[in-house]
Amino acid sequence: MNSAIYRGKYLDDPRAVEIDPVELKLSKRTYETALLNGVFGALRDAGPDYWGRRVIEKHAGKAQLGELDYLLESPDDRAGALGFGLNTEPPAPQRKFNQTIDLEKLQALADALVKDDLPDDPQAQQVQDLMLLGTSMGGARPKAVVQDDEALWVAKFNRADDRWNNTRVEHAMLRLARECGITTAESHIETVGGKDVLLVKAFRPRERTERLHTRPHG
Repeated sequence: MNSAIYRGKYLDDPRAVEIDPVELKLSKRTYETALLNGVFGALRDAGPDYWGRRVIEKHAGKAQLGELDYLLESPDDRAGALGFGLNTEPPAPQRKFNQTIDLEKLQALADALVKDDLPDDPQAQQVQDLMLLGTSMGGARPKAVVQDDEALWVAKFNRADDRWNNTRVEHAMLRLARECGITTAESHIETVGGKDVLLVKAFRPRERTERLHTRPHG
């Protein structure tokens, strides 16, 4: 079971928002949970999914980590407003992103991880480069956040074992939705190294992250 509390400094901030209006209301009380391996749902949702977990496991040189380890190993520049750390005053987000010109290298690293061709040594250069892919994006497919002169983009890569060109299918579905009057994110296809990469325009990172202290209990 783990517990969580809001810092008094955060509660005193007029801009404070509830991490979860159901399970984690703004209060001085201590919240406890044994569900989802002892991690509150709103916090677990902010952590990496399948793809991000594989990246972190390679970087740590371990096949499996604890739920809190995955949160702590995730970058602060996640798609959202939560950051995780062990100190009461975590450092500001670094906001370092790959550039769109790095797409071919990122695709090669994603392919290597899918094939498990990367070394287990967390200090290996390939593994270090892999961490630059980022782990904040959820989902099971390889992806990264990249930056150009105008905005941030979520780069989604095909896999060698795909039965069809997933990136072009997803791009087509986004265009079809727009034709039907549904608001969708801007997207386009880049072809690098003979492979298609889907770029979906991401929202601007928030200037500040909310902090909630979590600690093991029992």
